[in-house]
Amino acid sequence: MSLEDLGHVCTPQEDGSVRQFYDERGGARMFDSAFLSREVGQYLNLEAGFLEQLFRQNPGKHHLVEVGCGYGKYRQWAADRLLAYDGLDLVAWLIQQGRQRPIDNSRELRSSLHVCSCEGIVDLLVQEDLLDSAPGMITLFPFNCFGNLARPKVALDAVAFTGASIVVSTYGTDPRTTELRLAYYRRCHYSGLTHETLPYGNVIRSAEGLCTHAYSQEHLERMFESANYRLLASRQLGDIGVGYYFGPADAAQPEGAHPADRQSRDHGFKRLDT
Repeated sequence: MSLEDLGHVCTPQEDGSVRQFYDERGGARMFDSAFLSREVGQYLNLEAGFLEQLFRQNPGKHHLVEVGCGYGKYRQWAADRLLAYDGLDLVAWLIQQGRQRPIDNSRELRSSLHVCSCEGIVDLLVQEDLLDSAPGMITLFPFNCFGNLARPKVALDAVAFTGASIVVSTYGTDPRTTELRLAYYRRCHYSGLTHETLPYGNVIRSAEGLCTHAYSQEHLERMFESANYRLLASRQLGDIGVGYYFGPADAAQPEGAHPADRQSRDHGFKRLDT
């Protein structure tokens, strides 16, 4: 099975445009609650509920890693629940804004924001001396962040290398959800919107550089199986969203076993930091 079979593989131009869209071309409007539609607001509220349920049901999980965190959407949420937190985003000014926002962290738990790609997560955890504790982490791709990645399979392989559990919050692929997504992107003032149905879901693009995929459950399961992960739980998130919880598939080996072996190998995943 080829990489193209498992997920969108971008051209070099598309890869570079992801950061540019969120940094310079209005992508950050999706972090602004003023643009939320009713359906998207409901989806995001239920996303938080799904995440809370997972932490309650998995008491060994004590650390949230948010990929595509913006200014640190779940940073205060994690502190309120006595969870350690690390947020990753490509856009430096959003991270800087997040660092300047005060949070109530009376227990002085770890709470950090990083200008870092998901592909750099292994180097980040090694540098922060956190790789050994990765089995206690849930790595969250919120608000269809996984569908916005230029190289989803490469990002997935990087997270899977750590042994952390993974939550993917995404959109449904049905026609009604697609229409509601298009209406939301119009509210965000994106122009030239187009959508295309694909064998693994669909994609919406805009003139500003938005390129956002919604993957079917079947496709996500195949992609994660290729990284030796399996679907553990799923939940409908309102009218348009779906949450998926994945964990390492090898039942004979506990999640994240042999962290020293992982740290000593030449993993080849590079951090992007500024």
